[in-house]
Amino acid sequence: MGLRAEYTNVNGDFVSSSTQVKQDYITFLPNIQFTNRVTPVTTLVFAYTKRLQRPYIWDLNPFVNNNDSLNISHGNPDLGPQTSHSLSAQLRFAKGNTFAGINLDGSYSGNKIQQYSSFDPATGITTTTSLNIGKEFQSGLNLNFSTKLTPKWSLYVNGSLRYSTVTNNADASQSNSGFGVNFNLSMSYKFSDKFFISSYLGLWQEPPSIQTTYPFNTWHNVAFNYKVFKDKINISLRAVNYFEKTRDFKTITEDQNFYNTNITRQIRRGAVLALTWNFGKLTENVSKKKGVSNDDILNKPAAPTGN
Repeated sequence: MGLRAEYTNVNGDFVSSSTQVKQDYITFLPNIQFTNRVTPVTTLVFAYTKRLQRPYIWDLNPFVNNNDSLNISHGNPDLGPQTSHSLSAQLRFAKGNTFAGINLDGSYSGNKIQQYSSFDPATGITTTTSLNIGKEFQSGLNLNFSTKLTPKWSLYVNGSLRYSTVTNNADASQSNSGFGVNFNLSMSYKFSDKFFISSYLGLWQEPPSIQTTYPFNTWHNVAFNYKVFKDKINISLRAVNYFEKTRDFKTITEDQNFYNTNITRQIRRGAVLALTWNFGKLTENVSKKKGVSNDDILNKPAAPTGN
């Protein structure tokens, strides 16, 4: 059992708009974990965690982006953090070179940060900003698996399937639900100590927000790797997304007043020649402490880039 108290102070001065941001709050974040070794190779874990995610500078910045005069966007200086409560149950299996884990979890947030668009019929302008208006219930199934199929052939798989229902706190009739997926598969095969092949397959789709449905994305590559000069230099030739020349990503935003479709075409197929040089070695006796991971900054879905 644990309890962490976090103090946050935000003091911003956006000169171009003469806007100040001042926020000052303390958040208590409890966590509870129960672990039971069922057998020598299996472990059962139950956990409860409260998490805090703070808006970043682009969510607070009031600067108005009006490159498209009918579709403008800006940050929200009054935007607060979002908190979530999650429960999870995990079964782990570890034996030799094989690890497998299955995790069921559920979470709730009553102040989730959402990108929200409003349409003004008098001017024809759609304005988008970030608000703490989301009430979200989410459940998920997560899988992790890694093994050595042979002494030379390694396999790694992880993925999650999530179902989310998010509702507008200011308007309960405005709600959206759907699945999100994240899947990664990678393999490598060593022909010798110097030459090996690796490949990768990924799938990704963000769960829907109150108004927006996000595109489904896949990516894949294969790499040929060769080490020279006493394994200090690795030469890698990679073929990236070789089955696709281009891909269209469609993002749909809608409510009772408007329907907006944004399609971005991205160049996909490519080749990469990389050279990695490992020189010297670390001889200093450093601490094994991993340090602090700054994972409490909000990561909102980003639109694919391309032409």
